[in-house]
Amino acid sequence: MAKKDFTFDDLNKELAELNPLGSVMDQSNFSEVTEWIHTGNYHLNACVSGSLFGGWPNNRSSSVAGPSGTGKTFLTLNSVREAINMGYNVIYYDSEAAVDKEQMIKFGIDITKVNYQPMNTVQDFRTSITTITQKMQEIKRKGGEIPKLMIILDSAGNLATAKEIADAASGSEKSDMTRSKILKSIFRIIMTPLADLKIPFIFTNHTYQSQSFIPMQIAGGGTGPEYAASIVLMLNKAQLKDGADKVGIIVTAKPSKNRFAKPTPIKFHLNLVKV
Repeated sequence: MAKKDFTFDDLNKELAELNPLGSVMDQSNFSEVTEWIHTGNYHLNACVSGSLFGGWPNNRSSSVAGPSGTGKTFLTLNSVREAINMGYNVIYYDSEAAVDKEQMIKFGIDITKVNYQPMNTVQDFRTSITTITQKMQEIKRKGGEIPKLMIILDSAGNLATAKEIADAASGSEKSDMTRSKILKSIFRIIMTPLADLKIPFIFTNHTYQSQSFIPMQIAGGGTGPEYAASIVLMLNKAQLKDGADKVGIIVTAKPSKNRFAKPTPIKFHLNLVKV
């Protein structure tokens, strides 16, 4: 009996049965950015995407990290407004209870397109986002329509753990070392589904100064968020003054990681709102 060859076409058929997300590269758009979401700031667009008319990639994760008061939520809400104007719906996970409907309305956001999810623990967030993405993938596999969706987490740095809450309730003073591990697990779980569904994921994070010989700005939550994000934008601020009066802040946005453009810092002003 003649030997049967096993060709590359045969291999492709076998792999297609094993993984419906895979294909020959010339037919694949799985990791391709098919749309850019305006950040609300043309200079910031260029900073994160390399184009004034770009913005956040529609199938990647982006981190906006910085100390308190550097405009993280301000930039996020601008991005929510612009995404909705492009036909997206938004799930807004809020771990700081810092955003309300009146604030969103002031930013020009159509709040009927935002599902607001107060979130306390990393476990709750992991369950929620995993359940939603699995459901959407299931519908997509069956040929059903799914909505254009953006997911916001504000902020990753303020999510507690179930153990942390239990320890507080019992009066335990033990340090909780599980948070970074769970956050890394979340990003391992959700990156492929988000890319498959073309869901942009923007999350804010807190930062702290390292205690090394040369102090560095470090984002909280361990290495998971940093490794998973395609863009990590670090923010710092200085006072913006008019004479002796403080009228706002000067924000410096510096990408510590960017897969789309040369990491180039920019500055922009955020003015205080007079009441």
